[in-house]
Amino acid sequence: MTWKLIQKLLGIALMIAAPLIAIKAGYEWIQVKFLEAQPTYPFGKALMNMTQIKGVDMLSGYEQQMLSIALVFTGIAVLSYVAMLVKALIRLVWLALVIGLAYFLYLGLK
Repeated sequence: MTWKLIQKLLGIALMIAAPLIAIKAGYEWIQVKFLEAQPTYPFGKALMNMTQIKGVDMLSGYEQQMLSIALVFTGIAVLSYVAMLVKALIRLVWLALVIGLAYFLYLGLK
């Protein structure tokens, strides 16, 4: 019971936080890449320096890090919303089957 509640709360938190993080990282990437603004380090300078890896191109610079964060969290947001949509669709199909079965039983008894 509590495990399902924790999963639901984490799912809701992820569905709220992932788009916000993606928007913040995407906005920072646009500011630095195209508008030539100075990096503001929205996720903390220490974290960004710690995750900067010179051997991996997508994590080698601040611009690439912001773009990677934006794309990853956009993907997470899309996957979570698609999963929610699929779950709702499956529930609707089951509901349609139950209603159809009830209708055919009603016709048979009539």
